[in-house]
Amino acid sequence: MKRLGLSIIMLFAAIVVFGQDTLQNHLRIQQILSEPTSDIKYKRISEEQIKYLLETDTTVRVTYKQNDLKQNQPAYYVNGLFVKNLSLSAIDPGTIEEISVEAGEFEKGNKKYSGKLFIKLKDYIDFKPITISEMKSKHLDLPYKNSVLMIDNKIVIDDYKELVINERGIFKIEVQSLQLENENWNVINLITRTEKNIKEAFVIRIGGDDQE
Repeated sequence: MKRLGLSIIMLFAAIVVFGQDTLQNHLRIQQILSEPTSDIKYKRISEEQIKYLLETDTTVRVTYKQNDLKQNQPAYYVNGLFVKNLSLSAIDPGTIEEISVEAGEFEKGNKKYSGKLFIKLKDYIDFKPITISEMKSKHLDLPYKNSVLMIDNKIVIDDYKELVINERGIFKIEVQSLQLENENWNVINLITRTEKNIKEAFVIRIGGDDQE
């Protein structure tokens, strides 16, 4: 009963503050987002709903995402070699010959894993594991203490210092400077050795047109 009374009060307040039209829009959006879905894992949306969300809806939806550090991750094996803290982002899917999974929780090195994931690379691919810390010491002379890591222009949000990548799979490293609140940061962008990235590296842009 209390919840019903509170809902009525909030509804009345919304009408007074935002007006009838805004309230109707809000209710329409809630209806679209709360419509039942089928057994599939994604929500189907009609053309009418898309049109409404594009042309009428003014709601800005904010989602705060956080990695579940307590959840066990699988143990990764590349060409039969166990690799702790492997970054899959630095492995080109086109270089993978085969992937197999062995289910079942197990413990290795005092750490629990949810299973085993075996990655077999194509014969012509060399696998040279290296941590980000080792890579920085080996290849980079960074001007600032703090760094942000990106792989193919996507920020790595995990603790990347001991993250393992395939050194042979890195095509080039771009380093830029960024100033945040009077503090300078290095922005390290690892560009992986993919056909797409290699082609883009040799594109010359003249007057807005791409020239190879």
